Amino acid sequence: MAPKAKAKEAPAAAEPKQPEPGDEMGGDDYDMPVIIKITPDDQLELEQEELDKEVPPRILYPNNPQAAHNITKFSFKEKAWKRDDQVDHTVFHFSLDGAILLKDSPEAVEQEEILKRKKEETTKREKAQEVDIDIEPPQQDDEIPAPNTLRNQFNFSERACQTFKSVTRERGVSTEPPPTTEFCDTVTQWCIFDTYMADIDAAKQGSETKKRELGEDKKKKNDSDPLYSDSMKLSIKIMERMVNLNAENEIYTDFKYWEDRSDDYRDGDGTLLPLWRFASEKAKRKQVTCIRWNPKYKDLFAVGFGSYDFMRQSGGVICCYSLKNTRHPEYLYTADCGVCCLDWHPTQAAVLAVGLYDGTVVVHDVRAKTKKPIYSSTVRTNKHSDPVWEVRWNADDSLGTLNFFFRFPQTAV
Repeated sequence: MAPKAKAKEAPAAAEPKQPEPGDEMGGDDYDMPVIIKITPDDQLELEQEELDKEVPPRILYPNNPQAAHNITKFSFKEKAWKRDDQVDHTVFHFSLDGAILLKDSPEAVEQEEILKRKKEETTKREKAQEVDIDIEPPQQDDEIPAPNTLRNQFNFSERACQTFKSVTRERGVSTEPPPTTEFCDTVTQWCIFDTYMADIDAAKQGSETKKRELGEDKKKKNDSDPLYSDSMKLSIKIMERMVNLNAENEIYTDFKYWEDRSDDYRDGDGTLLPLWRFASEKAKRKQVTCIRWNPKYKDLFAVGFGSYDFMRQSGGVICCYSLKNTRHPEYLYTADCGVCCLDWHPTQAAVLAVGLYDGTVVVHDVRAKTKKPIYSSTVRTNKHSDPVWEVRWNADDSLGTLNFFFRFPQTAV
């Protein structure tokens, strides 16, 4: 701000006040400093109104004029670009991390104690590791070791030798150029297409040949290796059943001998004892639609899994469980849609007929090594599209063929 009062033009230098006669020390103010007011020659003279006028203040704000004000960041929450209104005005021109501590501060005292403790521990460790060695002085002059005089490392000389320079030789051989022939033809899109298709067919045949050779080699290896033989599989299967029998011995005992005597005094009512819970990883979140016991093997039964939600149909699963191994199904088959019914053949105990929701009827043989059905109805066999609610084998084998009946809404075949 401009000063409110300004002294008028004054002489460039004012002479100091001369002491009066008789006062050699300059009066009573001999120890006071002399004030000399100096006014520059180009000082602007302002009137009283201008001096009394208030000047607006100029304020400095701690804002960085170089900081960006339009920063845009991507918001993963809203999945859109958002503007960031927060501006960082802090600017570091110099930064240095110091490790100086005040001598009387608690941190310095603690550090000195730590160093002192480490020094004491080192001293104790060195004292503990000290070994007292008594060396007897030599009694004869022959035992006195000869002094080892070191060579002067600055007293040395360089030796060099010059070898003959190898002569470079060039050797060249001229050969006859390979024979060339000229060929010209008119190429169309059809020729290019046929050539590409021929290359694709040749590549497919080569891959199939390699797969066939690898399959034969693997088959030969499996046949020769006893770990992959059928006898080893049978032994592992029997061992698994024995382990399961030993683990659930009490349950098998209840299954064979348990009987509730109180059922004799109940009219038409009885009690049930839950023994096992059969489950499979592929049959999770599916509904049990049918169960059928095998007529020949009394410990084997088949379970069909599907869905009763007809608007949301998914794949079906067929599991064949045995009481000899309740942990895992003996046979497992998958279907394109839900299973509605199934039935074992009365005489051929390994043949299983299955009816599906889309009208397909399939026949599986559990003795087969592949999981593909031995029979499946298709459009060529006049397959219908209604759900198969029931399937039954024909017990009459007089014709020498296996045949079955199945039922779908309003009709029977």
